[in-house]
Amino acid sequence: SIGECVMASKIKVDTLETVSGSGTIASSNPITVTGALTATTLVGNGAAVTNVPENGVGVGQTYQNLTASRATNTQYTNSTGKPIHTTIIATCGTNADIRMQIQGVNMPTGLFTNSSNGRVSLSNIVPAGHTYKIIIGGSPTLQVWMELR
Repeated sequence: SIGECVMASKIKVDTLETVSGSGTIASSNPITVTGALTATTLVGNGAAVTNVPENGVGVGQTYQNLTASRATNTQYTNSTGKPIHTTIIATCGTNADIRMQIQGVNMPTGLFTNSSNGRVSLSNIVPAGHTYKIIIGGSPTLQVWMELR
């Protein structure tokens, strides 16, 4: 385990080890981790941390208007390797129903209306590898389908 402070030119760990407690590893040379590093907390400003995968929503992604290539009641798969953000706008007449389903789960956003001038905006995050689709009942009209991908 790590004590108060460890100063070393080389620390070698050959097997999976769990270190608990608090302490400091200090080195005047870069510390290289081959494989995975899992930590509950890393303290510092992260200025020297390099080669960290950036897979968050919006990182290296742009909004794309996919209205012409998307259809309701059709299943799609997020194969980008990153989470994507979807935003859909539809107009709905009397007795219309529209909702998003992700990986077979109906999302709590949606609309059922008996008004002649209903309008709805659905916005959801779709995790990498998950399926998603817009499910409609009645006669909603898709106006815009945007994805941050």
